[in-house]
Amino acid sequence: SHDGGEPAPLWPLETRTAKFDLALSFVEQDGALNGVVEYSTDLFECDTIQRLVSHLHTLLAGVAADPTQHVAR
Repeated sequence: SHDGGEPAPLWPLETRTAKFDLALSFVEQDGALNGVVEYSTDLFECDTIQRLVSHLHTLLAGVAADPTQHVAR
C-alpha cells in the first residue's frame, strides 16, 4: 500500500499484450487506492505515463481533500 504522499513508483510489468491503447484499473484495499496502468508502448513513452499518473494523483488528492469542489478546480 502507498501512503498517499506522492504517486507510487511505476513498476514495469511487460506482458507484451495490451488489450487497449491505454487502460487504468483501480481497487480500494485496506483504505488505500491501488492502480494499474496498462498501455501500448508503441503509442506512449514511460515518461508520458508517469506524468499522467502524477496529474491523476494531484486530481484525486484534491478531490479527497475537498469532495465538494468542482473537478475543474
